Order: sequence, then structure tokens, then C-alpha cells
Amino acid sequence: MSEKRRGSNPLVWFLRGLWGALDGLRKVIHLLILLVIALVVVAALTPDRPVVPSNAALVLAPSGQVVDELTGSPVDRALAAAQGLPAQETRLRDLLEALDAARDDDRIPAVVLDLSMMTGGGLSHLQALSAAVREVRDSGKPVIAWGEGFSQGDYLIASQADELLLHPSGGLLLQGFGSYRPFIRQALDNLLIDLEVISVGDFKSDVETFTRDDLSEGERELTRQWLESFWLGYRERVAAGRGLEADDIQQLIEQTLPRLEAAGGSLATFALEAGLVDALAHRDEFEARMRELVAADEEGFRAIEHTEYLAARRASSTTSARLKREENSDRVAVITASGIILPGEQAPGAIGSDTLTRLIRQAADDDRVRALVLRVDSGGGSAFASDVIYRELERLRQSGRPVVISMSSLAASGGYLFALAGDEIWASPSTLTGSIGVYLLFPTLPRALDRLGIGIDGVATTWLAGELRPERPLGPEARRLLELSAEEVYRRFTTLVMDRRGLDADAVARIAEGRIFSGADALDAGLVDGLGELEDAVASAAGLAGLADGAWVVRHIEPELGFAQRLAMGLLSFGRPGLAVAQALRGTDPTGGMLNTIAAQLQRELQVLRAFDDPRGVAAYCFACETLEP
Repeated sequence: MSEKRRGSNPLVWFLRGLWGALDGLRKVIHLLILLVIALVVVAALTPDRPVVPSNAALVLAPSGQVVDELTGSPVDRALAAAQGLPAQETRLRDLLEALDAARDDDRIPAVVLDLSMMTGGGLSHLQALSAAVREVRDSGKPVIAWGEGFSQGDYLIASQADELLLHPSGGLLLQGFGSYRPFIRQALDNLLIDLEVISVGDFKSDVETFTRDDLSEGERELTRQWLESFWLGYRERVAAGRGLEADDIQQLIEQTLPRLEAAGGSLATFALEAGLVDALAHRDEFEARMRELVAADEEGFRAIEHTEYLAARRASSTTSARLKREENSDRVAVITASGIILPGEQAPGAIGSDTLTRLIRQAADDDRVRALVLRVDSGGGSAFASDVIYRELERLRQSGRPVVISMSSLAASGGYLFALAGDEIWASPSTLTGSIGVYLLFPTLPRALDRLGIGIDGVATTWLAGELRPERPLGPEARRLLELSAEEVYRRFTTLVMDRRGLDADAVARIAEGRIFSGADALDAGLVDGLGELEDAVASAAGLAGLADGAWVVRHIEPELGFAQRLAMGLLSFGRPGLAVAQALRGTDPTGGMLNTIAAQLQRELQVLRAFDDPRGVAAYCFACETLEP
């Protein structure tokens, strides 16, 4: 039937008309929503610009996961904020900016750490935040942490405070680090699914998820190595903050049961007697302590949350004038690449090859950009997309402008592949990197179809036609074809490592094949050039570009926002003036938090399947890297 005949069908005509009407209604509703948001933004911008009160505490109150870049839509975040829902993510650089500004702000005599709504973050994010808290403390400005309970990740930050107060009925339990993941070989067998696994690299442990019921001994030992490296760094940071030794933390965990029995089962008393906290304090006692440091008000003590503090600073005339002066300054551009790597355009939360290359070209087209820093937080993904990103970074580097890579908590497999384009690679000691290897999965269903009584038969014009169909067994020739494709990707990967890192084939063989390294071990292996955080990479990029001190600025390059998104960002940039301490120091529902954590973990585990969104189905992804929970 022709296209014209189909279009003349009355039912089709009616359905198309109905769909057009519904689509028009949808657009009208969206327009009304945008109008409401616009009015709210205008109302927020006009009368109630946030003001930093004098003699007030800065309340650092991250909500959700601490991340390098926010995911999702600004419109969704604005609507959630309007409903009073807590943010699911907090950007690390906003927290660092607030702490840096407060350190020299005479209006802020003290800082309060409210970690009750923080659900975690990558280990390098938590390390960077704890270091910034320590800098405020070392400047002589008191930092007070109070909470009804602290997780292990929270405590890494809170341990750097001058005073750490815990609710008498609260809890704090250090456990050490672990890395656990599911193994589904038996589940696949129960479902009568045969999974053909083609991996390149003896230590490409991700495939063990599909081929084994537990960790192999080799993978167990490698995982233990990087876990021990991270755990030592954690213990050293906590010990320095609390005036202890790193071994004291280890011994404390070994003695948890007898010490807890001696404390009558009270985790709060246990933490106090172990020197992990300074005092046990109810909320009113904490507020009384704060009134000794800052001005009192009707809610307890005068305070401003970090989001409003930043909004007030950014809206000030002094800041506006500074931004105008910086408009014509030389720039070090910073682009954040966070999430799984996929081809094409992708929304925030994933790295789209087209999305990221467009940002890189935007930096390249700006004559004021003298160097680029790419902040990477990714376990990899599509090998093809990683290659596309590498090429764009290489083009920028060959134009004469330095490219420096700053690794966040994770820069492995495909994330390490395009990092090789950098003139320098910087990692945090708590970065997971390496995982130089690729793999390919091909599921086949003949056993399941046979059980259902379904037969598959047909004819083909060549030996290859129909060979790569999941309902048919994978023959030896077809398997070899897939092996050759994966081997070619791996060969190009390792060749890039040799060329860009100046290593010979034997050296690459010792560090490749899927091995995972901590940032500190990666430095020893020659995979990275230095250890440091984003600001260290930025300073190095400025040096490579020959920029004089104080003669350049940092500019973050982000995807351009549409009209609705700009309105939403305007709404989000202005907080609620007159923040009450009861709002700043919020409680948390442990059950809801647990469910959110489980849901997020399941989402991460299923995410590996998206890594095969690749023209050849070849993934350069480190599934094992996603299993660390600080």
C-alpha cells in the first residue's frame, strides 16, 4: 500500500488529528508552566536578593551526592525545589567556592558542617572537600560539625572540624572499605541464555560478572591492592584531623565489639571514648555553643546556607564589576566530562561524544582560551565514542594550546583512553584509573527458544548472513570475526598508551590487560604525571600556556541552556532569605535514604549495558570501578 493510500485512511486521519490536538495542548501547558516559572523568577529576583548578614555562621549543607557536574534538567531541579524536595546532587566546586570565600570573609566568623542530607560522593570528591574544610580550620576560623549520626563518608569531612559534636542518641561506626558486585552466570544459565564473552586483556575483570559466580583469585588480589591504598589514605586524613595515628583507626575497628560492649551498646559513647568526636550534644546544646561564636537570633543562631551565600556574593556589585574586568582576560577553560561514555548527543549525566566534542570546539574557537583542562569522572563506555573524543582533544592540543587532564574519582578504560590526549594527566591519590582493555558481549537464545518449542530456520546468500543473530548459536567463524574487531580496538588502545606515555611494549603489557590502579599507583606505573586536585591541574595548564600569575581567569564551559532552562537556573540561584537553623540542620529518614541508596546501586549496575551502545558493540568500560562505596 502506498504512503498516499495509508494517509487517506479515515482512522489514520482521525488519530493524526487527535495526536496533533493533544500535542498542541501539551505545548500550551508547557508554555503556562514556563510563564509561572518566569513570574516566580522575576519575583525572586526583584525584592529578595539574598544578603550576607554580619556575624553569621556559614552552614555548609550538601544535599544528595557530591558530584563534579549536575545531571538532569535544570527545569526538573527547579520544580523539585519549588515542591520543597531536597536536591539529589550538589556540585563540588560550589562547596569549595563557598569555603574559600568564607575563609577571608569578616562577616562569617564560623563555619558549620551540616552533612545530614549528603548521601555520598566519589572518594576524591570527599577528600577534596575535607581538605578545603581543613584549610578553613587552619586559617583560624572555627569549624563546628554537629550531627545526629555520621556515615563513613560524612566522617571523612567532619573529622577535619575544630569541634565535632554528636547527638547522644546518634551513631558513628567506621567499617573500612569494601568492593562487592553481583555475579550473574548462574542466573543466565537458569534463564537458558548463553552469553558469548569476548575480552581482550587477562585482567579485564568486568567479564567475571557474566562468566563466574565469584571473584577469581587474581582479581581478588588486585582489588585488595587498590582498596588498601584508598583505605590507608582515608585513615591518614581522619587521623590528621583528629590527632590520632592511622594505625589507631585500624585497631579501633578490630576492637569494635569489646569497645561497644564496654560502652553499653551506645555508638555515641563508643565514638566519644575512642576520640572520634569531641563531645555528645543535643541540638539545643549545639545551638548554645554556636551562640558563643556568632550572633543569636530567634531561631537559635544567625546563619546563612552555602547556596544563599554564593548567590549573594555572585549578585554583588563588586563581583559583577570583577566579571566585567575578566571578560577580556586570558582564560584557562575547564570542561567536565562525567558519566558513561556514549555516542552522539547525551543529556547531563552521560558523556556524549558529540556533546563533548562541541564543547571542546567551543573552547578552541575562543581566542581568549589559552589552555584547556578536562575534568574526567568516568568508568568508560563506548570504545567508538571514546576514540571520537580523543581525536577532538588531539586536534586542540596540536593547535598549540595545552590540554591537561584532571582525573576525579574515576577515569578508567574509555575514560583513560581519551585522557591520553592530554599534555599532562593529573590524578587524585584516590582516583581509580587504568583498566586498559576492551570486551564484547553477545547473548544467544537457542536454549530458551528450544524450551519454548520455537525453532529457527531459513536461508542466506553468504556464510555471514544470519550468523550474528541472538536467536541462533554463534558459530566459530562469527566468533572469530568479533574477536578480531575487539583485538583491533585493544591494539589501538595500547599503541596510544605506548606513544603518549613513552612506554615500551613490555611496560604496557605489565600495566594493561584491564588492570586497575589507584592514583598513587598509577603515578608509579607511569600512567599519570602528577597527583593533585582540579586546581593543581588548572595551575599547571596556565604554566604550560606561559600565563603570568594573576593575568588569567578560569572559565567553565558548559552546554548552552534553552530559555526554560535559563529561567530554571535563575530560580535556583536565589535561595530563601532568613534561613532558620531548623531548616539548615535538617533531619533525614534512614529508611528513605536506604531505599534511595539501593535504587542508585541497581542503576549503576545496570548501566554497564549502555556501554555496548557502540557501532561495533565493543565496550571500554570498568564495571568493577563502580563498586567502591566510601
